[in-house]
Amino acid sequence: MQFHGDDIDLFLQQQILHVRYRKGLKIDLPTAQKMVAARLSFTGSRCYPVCLHAQGVRAINREARQYLSSPDGIRGLTAVAIVTSSPFQAMMGNILRRVHRVHIPVRLFSQPKSAEKWLLSLSSNNTAYAFPH
Repeated sequence: MQFHGDDIDLFLQQQILHVRYRKGLKIDLPTAQKMVAARLSFTGSRCYPVCLHAQGVRAINREARQYLSSPDGIRGLTAVAIVTSSPFQAMMGNILRRVHRVHIPVRLFSQPKSAEKWLLSLSSNNTAYAFPH
């Protein structure tokens, strides 16, 4: 199962939802809302852990960060692994994690395989269950 959008690509692999961002993407509030709507449409009424391949993101403005860490922004997610490609991205990701508290597990990784392993290690009770509308 796959989705290819203007800003993101989504695919399921081993009960993990993978999100790949378009290279050079600048995320503002309307873009963030569009991406969440696409994700919810793609996953239907099921919840998944997500592996965000954030290497393509160039910038995320404050309103988008607030929305993406809100209950609406994390709807349908059980955990988030963020894969970064540089020490700078990792540092910014850690700062954002501390400022925008999310009520699901979130960790940063430099390797996709490590991110997937962590997501799979989480309780199977937290993955791929239906959520109420």
